[in-house]
Amino acid sequence: MNYYHRRAAFVLAAVLALAGAFAIGRPLLDAAAQDATPAPPAGPFTLPAVPDPALCTTEQRPIEESEALLGTPAPTDLEPVVLTAGTPADQATVDAVIATMIQEAACTNAHGFGGHSGVYTDAGFAEDNAGLDQETIAFFESPQNAAIFEDEANWFGVSAVSAVQILADGRVTAIVQFGRDSAGPVDLMIFAEEDGRYLIDHWVDEPFDILPDFGDAEESDEATPTP
Repeated sequence: MNYYHRRAAFVLAAVLALAGAFAIGRPLLDAAAQDATPAPPAGPFTLPAVPDPALCTTEQRPIEESEALLGTPAPTDLEPVVLTAGTPADQATVDAVIATMIQEAACTNAHGFGGHSGVYTDAGFAEDNAGLDQETIAFFESPQNAAIFEDEANWFGVSAVSAVQILADGRVTAIVQFGRDSAGPVDLMIFAEEDGRYLIDHWVDEPFDILPDFGDAEESDEATPTP
């Protein structure tokens, strides 16, 4: 469960208890926006950034997709994720990954917790939403959720994106630091390209390690006779 979902779980009880104190905020999906097909925001983006909700041009997944995952057990005792280092990404790929993370934050700021559901692959969405319960899903749909982000002080930001690499399987990995400054949490993100966009295929918030590729060295050792 990623940083946004962890924070959503943390605030859920307090928000529900104080629901009467919230004015009805903007709806999760503006009807006019649903009918429009806005173009992706222009980049490249400069980090750190706290994106305005207006930059969210990614449509949310229907809530039924979250409901279909009810009863899916949350993973426990996760093993560290170990990857073999890839090749450094070119600047266009780096910019595309940063644009995805800007969308991720902007759509959270626009729609509340769970509002960034449209920036996942199907596999990434299913993995990251395992363990959600009906109460949390109802909260994602509630006006109280969106109302939290009416206050700009509560907007999420992206502090830094680094070590962007292209893996052997064609996916792209990056280390992402969240928050308005360098004090935010740091996660490993793995992206898959779909329809010209890089979508989150695995949000790794368990321990991770990126190892060098020793393949060439091992082959060289095998080819060199032992004296």
